[in-house]
Amino acid sequence: MSAGAPAAPTGTTAPATTPATSSPASAPTPATNGAPAAPQVGAPRPGAPNGKPLTAAEERYLFKRAKEDGTVEDIDISDYRHKVKIDGKEHELSIRDMSRLQGLEKASFRRFEEANQLKSQVTQQTEKLKQAAAMLNDPNALLDHLEERYGEQVYGLLQERVANRIRYEKLDPRERARQDSLKTRERDFQTREQRIKADEARIAQEKAARRVEAGKAQAAKWAEEWPHAFESKGLPQNERVIQMATERTVSYLRRAAKNNVRMSIDEAQDMAVKDVREALGGIIKGVDPAVLRQIVGDEGIAKFAGAQSAAIEAQPGRRQEPVQRQPEPTGGPKKSLSDIMEEMRKR
Repeated sequence: MSAGAPAAPTGTTAPATTPATSSPASAPTPATNGAPAAPQVGAPRPGAPNGKPLTAAEERYLFKRAKEDGTVEDIDISDYRHKVKIDGKEHELSIRDMSRLQGLEKASFRRFEEANQLKSQVTQQTEKLKQAAAMLNDPNALLDHLEERYGEQVYGLLQERVANRIRYEKLDPRERARQDSLKTRERDFQTREQRIKADEARIAQEKAARRVEAGKAQAAKWAEEWPHAFESKGLPQNERVIQMATERTVSYLRRAAKNNVRMSIDEAQDMAVKDVREALGGIIKGVDPAVLRQIVGDEGIAKFAGAQSAAIEAQPGRRQEPVQRQPEPTGGPKKSLSDIMEEMRKR
């Protein structure tokens, strides 16, 4: 960007009128003697409703200008526009946008410099690796490097290696063959150890992957079968209820396996169903009757009443008589649910 953030305008003579609210081509030149006075922190914004205080960012664009009558007015120049060239193209930007773009330009330049530094470091490391690889292929260069780094210590190591080689050359051919065989077997043993460790790691990963796949298949099978099992044990086919029962069943099976206790899925489901029933019963018992009626509605209340009547009729020694349904009257008001429940209780 070829233009930076504008400097505060200066001057000696105040203009006759206040600048128009439209966007002029350049910022005004309001001033008193010298640089314009900065507004006080927290001063009300000119023309803002309810005298809303200025923010720190807005204070950057507010300047004071002397009027002809001797008073001083605040001028907000944040929306005044100026023509600038960006990448060879001319744009008209407000002073606020120019300040924001200047900050973005600085941030972009900083990131560009960081990227260049990182690239330079990578290039240096790559060159070092290339030099090290070339050195390994050149024994003389490698010895020079070792000498520069370790000094006289290198010669001591070389002397020891030469002495060992001379003693080896003086050995009986059969002894040399035996030592060569020992070295070969040792290298083969180390190679086998590395291969075995790699195979063990691969097998462990494959077993873990198979366990995950088996677990997914088992979970899919349970998700299909268990809702029917819970329904046969008396739980409603509600998604949240089935989820609670499933989680409890899995929890019981895991604890049993952890403690080496034999437990079948059916036994775990029975315990889970008992837990869910107790939880739901505790919730229902603790709810206010009026709130419970709103939750379950008339249909739920009717189901409760029907279940209570069935339990009463099923008591031992109670005479089973067919219930004679009275024909509903064709005219007149219909009976409410509470009247029907009262009649059922009287029976």
